[in-house]
Amino acid sequence: MNIFFSLCGIFLVGCANTHNGSSLKLEMIAPQQAVLLTVLDNETLSYAGGLNAVNGVNTWQGEMNSSQRARYESLLVATRWMKNIPAKSANLGSGKYKIRIQEEGANVVFTLPLTDVNATNLYDFLQEVATTRLESHLKTLPKPNADVIIDRNKKE
Repeated sequence: MNIFFSLCGIFLVGCANTHNGSSLKLEMIAPQQAVLLTVLDNETLSYAGGLNAVNGVNTWQGEMNSSQRARYESLLVATRWMKNIPAKSANLGSGKYKIRIQEEGANVVFTLPLTDVNATNLYDFLQEVATTRLESHLKTLPKPNADVIIDRNKKE
């Protein structure tokens, strides 16, 4: 019976990651802050923040447009992480980037300090892509007219 449960456990763990293409998982962990950004096949970006990031639960997913994909790919190539895996850093400071890249059967995992320029550039870009999804929603919100603004100023 124990063998049955062991085999079931191995089967479930082995089937947990069903994505076979390229992927990047970038976690930014700092005091009182956590962000998880995942890119699948250089086109789909998933985002999670706070406790959702800590628990690995994405709260948003969207497709990058062609210019965003091109920029993402150029940033990833510029890091040269697949050719030169970063050495383990002893001085991570108060926060870190945990990065996992899967590409063509290769699986590279490493941790970098928040001061790493390549990781910060990639993180900032992915954050920018994630926040652009809000712009269309913000533009549809009603704008206050002059009467509302004047009324607000009078009450103060």
